[in-house]
Amino acid sequence: MDEGAKLHLKEWLVAQIESGKYEGLCWEDEDKTMFRIPWKHAAKKDYKQTEDAALFKAWAVYKGKYKEGRDKADPTMWKTRLRCALNKSTDFQEVPERNQLDITEPYKVYRIEQDVCLSKTAAHPQSKYVFNRVKLSPGSPGFPEKQFHCQKETFQAHKEEKPCAGKGCIHKHVRNSSRRSCTSTDATL
Repeated sequence: MDEGAKLHLKEWLVAQIESGKYEGLCWEDEDKTMFRIPWKHAAKKDYKQTEDAALFKAWAVYKGKYKEGRDKADPTMWKTRLRCALNKSTDFQEVPERNQLDITEPYKVYRIEQDVCLSKTAAHPQSKYVFNRVKLSPGSPGFPEKQFHCQKETFQAHKEEKPCAGKGCIHKHVRNSSRRSCTSTDATL
């Protein structure tokens, strides 16, 4: 990776989880598809900025929105920036039913959405439809099987895999499994 290249939020956050540097930031499940992020409110009497805002500050520093000695510390703004980035990103989905906000060490839980590319390839030139960057997660209805609807043809994705160029996702080769008899298709992902 280039010296000046920046990671996207997903890669940056996974690196922070794996580092173990931030208390309370950890994987929620064994498969590493969900994680806990500490979410203590600054108004709590046991709030400690250096500990409870450390991850939010690290994101602000990483994005160049805060520089020690130059900018005034603003933990509320740091938290807002990370929350907004998480909410805006298609790589994450909050799992509100798993959040614990009314405990001593409150946290939110987010699911990391899986990135899958389905694309037409030279191996299957008869394919007429291309599905690009379909976001799936283990909690999605139909996962790992996903239904695709079309009007003219039925397609079935096969588990033939190869890396996408530059995106880190997986190409699934799509082939025509029946002509002009479309109501729905199964794509095994």
